[in-house]
Amino acid sequence: MGDKIRRKPEAIIKSLEMYPEKKAVYVEGDRDRLFFEYIYDYDRSTQSTFFFGIDTVDIPENVNGNRGRLIDFASTVQQHGVNRIKCFIDADYYHVLNNEVFPNSIIKTDFKDLESYLYEASYFFKFINIGLSTEKINPHFIFDKISHAKEIALLRICSFENNFDLPFQKMYKNFSRYYNLDKGLDIEKYCQTLIQNCDKKITIQQLKAALEITKNKYNESPIRLLLHGKDVLEILKEISKHCGKDKINIDSVFWMSFDKKDINNYSALKQLKEFIEL
Repeated sequence: MGDKIRRKPEAIIKSLEMYPEKKAVYVEGDRDRLFFEYIYDYDRSTQSTFFFGIDTVDIPENVNGNRGRLIDFASTVQQHGVNRIKCFIDADYYHVLNNEVFPNSIIKTDFKDLESYLYEASYFFKFINIGLSTEKINPHFIFDKISHAKEIALLRICSFENNFDLPFQKMYKNFSRYYNLDKGLDIEKYCQTLIQNCDKKITIQQLKAALEITKNKYNESPIRLLLHGKDVLEILKEISKHCGKDKINIDSVFWMSFDKKDINNYSALKQLKEFIEL
């Protein structure tokens, strides 16, 4: 959590009671916080709404990471009847599974996660022309390649529904071992490595059988409700190598593609805007 000062939820709530003109928005991490401060033209010296990462709240670690900690904090906010705090979280697979009930201070992303807002042709065009400075590819090329991440997304849902606890976080370091821009994902090799690194005893036959059921249930779901942002970013790194731009920081460049004039196109972003301006 670094050297940030962490305050108890009750202290945060009490401080808002002392300053009735102030509101607060809590997000999962610094990347999210900085993104919101940019798209909402945030100026700490003139605005009454403040953005914070959940790592500034003294709340226990959660098996679901910062997202889980945000939900825990939102529950405390709801118990105290506070309406001047909002917590913005990744919906994860809620829009597909409809598997969670949230406190009323929660705002969920319109799609799978925050990265999903960037999957627009106009944003891809900006990413290509300005970020990658290339004419080798077009937005259709990116749409086609990131669709390969759907296989991993279905694996993630399969793991969740069957309590496999597959260690996807371990797959990023050597992602190019399993993925090729022309051939796509080597799903067999990817699954084998997941199983080898998994703490639970799962056979490849078990995983394949469960994955087939998952595909039958969710394969037709809209891709923006499925793709995991980190998987997409790994594919974008491979695209940047293809364009001879493997030295740039893809994470930062890709996030710059969003156009803040489009906020009202997305209900969750619009809802947060209305909260800020109220």
